[in-house]
Amino acid sequence: MSEYLLSIDPSLRATGCALFLDGELVAVHLIRWQSKQRGQILWRGISLSLNAWLQLAASKHLRLSGLSIDAHMERPVHHRGVGRRADPETLLEMAMLVGYLCATLCTGDQYTLWTKAQWAGTAPKNAVTARVEARISPAETAVLAETYKGPPSLRHNVLDAVGVGLHALGRMKQ
Repeated sequence: MSEYLLSIDPSLRATGCALFLDGELVAVHLIRWQSKQRGQILWRGISLSLNAWLQLAASKHLRLSGLSIDAHMERPVHHRGVGRRADPETLLEMAMLVGYLCATLCTGDQYTLWTKAQWAGTAPKNAVTARVEARISPAETAVLAETYKGPPSLRHNVLDAVGVGLHALGRMKQ
């Protein structure tokens, strides 16, 4: 049976997704949400977009029989401290999005939530991005180049999703 691992960097505007098959990156995707709408309309829209992409990406690998998906997502966390801005409404909305994705995409206990600190440590974003890129194989680098269709300014969302997946696979050792 083939094992799919779906990793997600959830966001209200640009959700990064990565799909691994038997431990190798096979596709990435960026879900952009332009509407200012919040709540269930937002969560359902992102969930439907993610599910449609997932079905398309998985079907390209012709291993849909015995499909098993293990989902890993970054969990929103409130950070306190100097220079940190925390919008409680945005944090709640992110938490609801993660809950909605878990409820609609996963069955049973097939999901794990990770904080950014758990999967990436406390390094700055540029260092985390460089570490993710260093941990993927040349074939996976080609997959990233071929399947990422978003703007360069949002590529970090997809790389974070790849990093979550690498962590789940034990390939993101700090």
